[in-house]
Amino acid sequence: MRSTNSTEDIDDFRRKHPGGAHAEAARARANQLSQQTQANAINAAKQAEQGAWQAVDTSKKAALQDCLSRVGSGAHAPEARRVIAEIEKREADAIAAALRAKELKDKEKAPDRGSDDREAINRTLTAYQDAYNQMDLEKLSKVWPSMPKQT
Repeated sequence: MRSTNSTEDIDDFRRKHPGGAHAEAARARANQLSQQTQANAINAAKQAEQGAWQAVDTSKKAALQDCLSRVGSGAHAPEARRVIAEIEKREADAIAAALRAKELKDKEKAPDRGSDDREAINRTLTAYQDAYNQMDLEKLSKVWPSMPKQT
């Protein structure tokens, strides 16, 4: 029993000799083999997950998301989520930069209406000042048509 690695052989022995002198040894060997099988399965799963992680192109969000969908609770899941968050931040920053660039370009193309208004105001004030300094009532009334007639 000690040298066998077959759980079927041990189970067969235990069925044939349930109360035999080696029943306890057979039970212990069956437990040992079961634990080894579980440990081997866990190691195989870890190796498979490690292999899958190494095969992932960590510069591509879709590849990381695909990996998470397959091994979402694995050892590399937190790292995958962190890298996805970094990629999404870079994408959002790029979109924001593009929008700012577009707004700046649009602003450069748009006429400066405030400049036109300032120029008109300055022309009016200069004309008023000239008319006042010359004491020319006719020019003053052209600049200020609603000027009261009585003083």
